[in-house]
Amino acid sequence: MSKAILIHAGKDLVHTHNMSKLTQSLIEIGLIGNKDDFMEPARALNQVFWMSRYPQAELEEAPYKAFSQAQAELAIEYGLNYYDLAMHIFGDDVKPILLDKRNEIQQLWRQ
Repeated sequence: MSKAILIHAGKDLVHTHNMSKLTQSLIEIGLIGNKDDFMEPARALNQVFWMSRYPQAELEEAPYKAFSQAQAELAIEYGLNYYDLAMHIFGDDVKPILLDKRNEIQQLWRQ
């Protein structure tokens, strides 16, 4: 989502999954006003991503076992914040699509 926002803002495609770097770029171009609302969540999302993306990274258990229910729920909430940002930036053209996807994620999460 953050990459789509950056591309929409005219930035070149960034080849990274590092949410801290992507969020910093969003801050630098003025799309995020209060960095505190996104930088800490970005760091938390990085941890979730790296552990699940690279399971061979010295873990003694499956990545999904390394997180508590509360940590997983917080990561989902943090991710949904990027959906909210995208809906604000992209506006009415894609808002229904993003809102449907956001609602779908929330429904799956609550099951």
